[in-house]
Amino acid sequence: MEHKAVSIALFALMLGACSSLKVTSDYDPEADFSAWQTYTWAQRTPQGDDDPRVYNDITAARVKAAANKALQAKGYQEMVAGQPDFLVAWHAAIDGKISVQTVHSYYGYGWGYWGPGYGGSQTYVNQWNEGTLAIDIIDARQNKLVWRGMAQDAIENRSSPEAAQRYLEDVLAKLMASFPTRPDASQ
Repeated sequence: MEHKAVSIALFALMLGACSSLKVTSDYDPEADFSAWQTYTWAQRTPQGDDDPRVYNDITAARVKAAANKALQAKGYQEMVAGQPDFLVAWHAAIDGKISVQTVHSYYGYGWGYWGPGYGGSQTYVNQWNEGTLAIDIIDARQNKLVWRGMAQDAIENRSSPEAAQRYLEDVLAKLMASFPTRPDASQ
């Protein structure tokens, strides 16, 4: 029984290692993050071409909850009133992707009755949706973008709203990993 549990754990680890999640970040090297303590969410102005699969109340609440959790783990506090040190904004998109691969299965050599060897080829077409999530950190005093993190991954349907929230929390933790942690934050 112990052998079976170890096999299942190794299989789960291999699946996690094969994730297509790509995370990148960039920042302004002139920005001084060291004195920051508080943030608030930037007001988003709806655009006429907003994708309703992305920009809706449910997704906004999930993104904000996951980002709040990641920022608060780094020692920052969300403000509801007053002048924060920085603003947080999010942007997202869903893009259709396609890959085409042709596999040739010829074998043999030389010319024979049927031509050069035997076999054929098969073309495989794979289509999927890829989601991109960007988190922007804006210096509130200068109204200037100073940090951006981006995550891209193939979109999969989650089994429940709770599973979707856990996945988003994992993505935001990885996305925010390179954002500076407050020096006095207890981890």
